Amino acid sequence: METVWEGMMAHFADGYTLEDILLITSLQKKTGELTLEAEKGRGTLRFLNGNIVDSDAPSSTPLGDLLIQKGFLTREDVAVSLAKQKNESISRRLGKIFVEMGRVEQNCIQSMVKEQIFAAIQDFSTWRNVYFSFHEKDVVPSDDIHVTLTDIIERMAED
Repeated sequence: METVWEGMMAHFADGYTLEDILLITSLQKKTGELTLEAEKGRGTLRFLNGNIVDSDAPSSTPLGDLLIQKGFLTREDVAVSLAKQKNESISRRLGKIFVEMGRVEQNCIQSMVKEQIFAAIQDFSTWRNVYFSFHEKDVVPSDDIHVTLTDIIERMAED
């Protein structure tokens, strides 16, 4: 695994900002994992051809909890789906199980996963004195959900 770039990121100061890194990664159509570390914790954004396909942030709300909060699922729905996921020999994404069991539509899962990614980006944008590294590596998305640079720009314009 090759580290493509790494360094310190200071929010709105000299050096890279999260926006700079997202722009570079998108324009260069990078595939790999961006790791961010700061006092607030550690997070990742995974890219496929410059688009974000997955995220992990300390403040992330699990998909099942997000769907419960939005009123799409009950706690029982999530518990049944988690048990099904745990008992499968090949691990699948929980969202796929929700759709397969007829609990929600695929477009709902896409919307909620995008919300998770946007929330992670929003969280990371508040971090100060961030160490970051980008490692080129294979990223195999479990579905066609992704967030583009255009999606990010549109969301920032709304906020």
